Amino acid sequence: MIQIKLISTNSQIKKIYIQYLKKYLPVKTSIINLPTKKSRISLLKSPHVNKKAQEQFEQKIFKSIITIKSTFSFKFLKVLFLNKPTSIKLNVTTS
Repeated sequence: MIQIKLISTNSQIKKIYIQYLKKYLPVKTSIINLPTKKSRISLLKSPHVNKKAQEQFEQKIFKSIITIKSTFSFKFLKVLFLNKPTSIKLNVTTS
């Protein structure tokens, strides 16, 4: 069994990449969407005065886990890593 963990900051690119993977994945696969993680940062606009003047930034991290229960060649993993977008991180674990 192989688990592939997708981590992305853009949900649309993650959805498109999962649709791309569905074409080439074996039949016995399951895709689980994990909850999104939000991190917020508040920064002062002025370094000296005006404590009330702050800017807030938010970053969302989207995660999914793909489990593959059947065996397949490792050439697929090579293609998977070579054709991934730059905004997606992949972690592969085998058991």
